[in-house]
Amino acid sequence: MVEQTVPKKKGRLVGLARRASSCPSSSQTPYTDPMIMEQLQNKDERIEALETQNATILAELADQKKTNH
Repeated sequence: MVEQTVPKKKGRLVGLARRASSCPSSSQTPYTDPMIMEQLQNKDERIEALETQNATILAELADQKKTNH
Protein backbone atom coordinates (compact mmCIF):
# COMPACT_ATOMS: atom_id res chain seq x y z
CA MET A 1 0.00 0.00 0.00
CA VAL A 2 1.29 3.47 -0.91
CA GLU A 3 0.61 6.30 1.49
CA GLN A 4 0.07 9.79 0.13
CA THR A 5 0.32 13.02 2.05
CA VAL A 6 -2.77 15.14 1.51
CA PRO A 7 -2.49 18.86 2.29
CA LYS A 8 -4.57 19.81 5.34
CA LYS A 9 -6.62 22.41 3.47
CA LYS A 10 -7.59 19.91 0.80
CA GLY A 11 -8.64 17.40 3.44
CA ARG A 12 -10.79 19.96 5.22
CA LEU A 13 -12.56 20.95 2.04
CA VAL A 14 -13.34 17.34 1.22
CA GLY A 15 -14.59 16.80 4.78
CA LEU A 16 -16.85 19.83 4.61
CA ALA A 17 -18.24 18.75 1.25
CA ARG A 18 -19.12 15.34 2.65
CA ARG A 19 -20.87 16.80 5.67
CA ALA A 20 -22.86 19.29 3.61
CA SER A 21 -24.08 16.62 1.20
CA SER A 22 -25.13 14.30 4.02
CA CYS A 23 -27.30 16.95 5.72
CA PRO A 24 -31.04 16.89 5.13
CA SER A 25 -32.22 19.51 2.64
CA SER A 26 -34.24 21.37 5.27
CA SER A 27 -31.08 22.30 7.19
CA GLN A 28 -29.49 23.87 4.11
CA THR A 29 -31.83 26.87 4.24
CA PRO A 30 -30.09 29.27 6.62
CA TYR A 31 -32.02 31.68 8.83
CA THR A 32 -31.60 35.25 7.61
CA ASP A 33 -31.40 37.82 10.38
CA PRO A 34 -33.14 41.02 9.21
CA MET A 35 -30.66 43.17 11.14
CA ILE A 36 -27.71 41.52 9.42
CA MET A 37 -29.40 41.92 6.03
CA GLU A 38 -29.93 45.63 6.76
CA GLN A 39 -26.27 46.02 7.72
CA LEU A 40 -25.21 44.27 4.52
CA GLN A 41 -27.48 46.53 2.48
CA ASN A 42 -25.97 49.60 4.18
CA LYS A 43 -22.47 48.34 3.47
CA ASP A 44 -23.39 47.66 -0.17
CA GLU A 45 -24.66 51.23 -0.48
CA ARG A 46 -21.49 52.63 1.11
CA ILE A 47 -19.31 50.54 -1.19
CA GLU A 48 -21.27 51.73 -4.22
CA ALA A 49 -20.89 55.37 -3.12
CA LEU A 50 -17.15 54.93 -2.55
CA GLU A 51 -16.70 53.25 -5.94
CA THR A 52 -18.53 56.14 -7.62
CA GLN A 53 -16.41 58.66 -5.71
CA ASN A 54 -13.25 56.76 -6.63
CA ALA A 55 -14.20 56.71 -10.32
CA THR A 56 -14.84 60.47 -10.21
CA ILE A 57 -11.45 61.14 -8.59
CA LEU A 58 -9.67 58.92 -11.11
CA ALA A 59 -11.40 60.72 -13.99
CA GLU A 60 -10.38 64.10 -12.54
CA LEU A 61 -6.78 62.93 -12.17
CA ALA A 62 -6.76 61.69 -15.76
CA ASP A 63 -8.06 65.09 -16.93
CA GLN A 64 -5.37 66.87 -14.90
CA LYS A 65 -2.66 64.71 -16.48
CA LYS A 66 -3.98 65.57 -19.96
CA THR A 67 -3.98 69.32 -19.26
CA ASN A 68 -0.53 69.26 -17.60
CA HIS A 69 1.18 67.46 -20.50
